[in-house]
Amino acid sequence: MRRDVAVCARGKKVAIGAVIILCAVAAGVAVLLWTPFRIPCPFYELTGMQCPFCGGTRMTLSLLQFDFMAAFSYNPYLFMAIPALLLFAGAWVGRYIRTGRSRLAVWQKVFLIALIAAGIVFTILRNL
Repeated sequence: MRRDVAVCARGKKVAIGAVIILCAVAAGVAVLLWTPFRIPCPFYELTGMQCPFCGGTRMTLSLLQFDFMAAFSYNPYLFMAIPALLLFAGAWVGRYIRTGRSRLAVWQKVFLIALIAAGIVFTILRNL
């Protein structure tokens, strides 16, 4: 019985965090859709080179219009990385709710390192 109470408490914490994140995302989407405001890339402004996130705003707008080909063309790395990160986060949160452990498992550390390495390679290749 005590374990069920702990799982329920962790689930409530996660639910509150998820609601806060969803509200922030909804506010960001509203700004993108209903204002001309766009986020300039400071890395690009300083160096003239594109970072791994350049094109992310245009990709998001294309995804909101269900134009997946355009979204992929704006930033292929983010197009592939975001769903992978969402699955990763879901597995991590699920493990936290079930067990109470928030430390990353070995496979999760390897996954994050591989994702960062892919971002570095993508950045180098897009600026050649």
